[in-house]
Amino acid sequence: MILAVLLCALSFWTHPVDGRVRTLRTVADGDFRQLPWTDLEGNRQIEISFDMLEPNEEDVRYRVVHCDRNWEADDLSELDYADGFMPARVEHRYPSWNTRTNYWHYSVTFPNDDIRLLLSGNYAVVFHTEDDPEKPLAVATFSVTEQNAVVSGEVSPNTDIGYLAFHQQLTLALSWSQQHLPWIDPTNEVTLAVTQNRQAHTRRLITTPSRIEPSRAWYEHLRPLIFEAGNNWRRFEFVDEHYVTIGVEALSYHPPYYYVLLNRDESKAQAHYTYDQDQEGRFLIAARGADNADLEAEYFWAQWTLDIPQTLTPIYLTGDFLYGNLSSDTQMEWDPEQGVYHYEHLLKQGAYNYQYVTSPDGIHLTTSQIEGNHYEAENEYEVYVYYRPTGGRYDRLLSVALFQSLP
Repeated sequence: MILAVLLCALSFWTHPVDGRVRTLRTVADGDFRQLPWTDLEGNRQIEISFDMLEPNEEDVRYRVVHCDRNWEADDLSELDYADGFMPARVEHRYPSWNTRTNYWHYSVTFPNDDIRLLLSGNYAVVFHTEDDPEKPLAVATFSVTEQNAVVSGEVSPNTDIGYLAFHQQLTLALSWSQQHLPWIDPTNEVTLAVTQNRQAHTRRLITTPSRIEPSRAWYEHLRPLIFEAGNNWRRFEFVDEHYVTIGVEALSYHPPYYYVLLNRDESKAQAHYTYDQDQEGRFLIAARGADNADLEAEYFWAQWTLDIPQTLTPIYLTGDFLYGNLSSDTQMEWDPEQGVYHYEHLLKQGAYNYQYVTSPDGIHLTTSQIEGNHYEAENEYEVYVYYRPTGGRYDRLLSVALFQSLP
């Protein structure tokens, strides 16, 4: 089956599988800043889209997989969580227009007329061609929530391990209705998944509240809710092939691609904090003069240069456009002749955020070694509330909340 290989993997996450697939996005209500979730009534629209860099149209299909809180496929059958026939066909497909690189743009929205999702929780959408159902093209993830609970809280630079220094701490409160959830046990049945800036390596699972009141649980003074503060995201834009813009040093064209040399980066670990308005790691597709950037934006090779001494620790590039892929595919390459690190990646015109990640101890990932840590940094914290009652067959998603630290 199409899912045979992926179901054996540790977990699902949004990423291209086939090298022809680029610019994979999951967007809620047309706003790239929104988290990818909807509710059981479909009050928020989820759109998944991607490009295939080839001149010919493909007949693309997809299946939907229900996942547990760890984004692993659970034991539910398709009949349990979906009403509709799978694999379903991606109906929206359009060729690029007046671009130097030919591609086809594919998109599907949820809810749709082909498949109705019946349960809350995490979902993975696996795309493949009709001719080769055993070979996945891409995986995209989103969530469906019941909105049966409310999460409130705050982010503070005054933490249990430091005052106005290098960390930020969350204090959270979960409340629910006794009418909808009369027997809920937050100590044994509820899990909070908390992530900083949607970066998978920062994700923590909180299973035990610090105190409980009727219809309310508090999560305060918990060490897992203390995060490195980090720093602003670095950013660049390539929206006009005729001019250099933010973060770009030079551009050129060598058929069939543009080549964009970004400004040389240096370590910010010892620098003072300077505010900059970023997108918290997200990317936005945009092209000056285009009526529809999805079809008219050009593809280009972005070229990074990091000017720091060689380290024994591998250095990775991160940002939403790399889908949390911290591997050899996103590792900076040391250039002994120039004494700098290099990396390049094929992207679509738009505005991008990125940072440099290392693992000094070989276990934990951090941006602090190159980016630095500043309590003033703006960060987003995503909180997903999962509920599996005793004897339950799947992880229900009660609520999703987003908190932002203040500069």
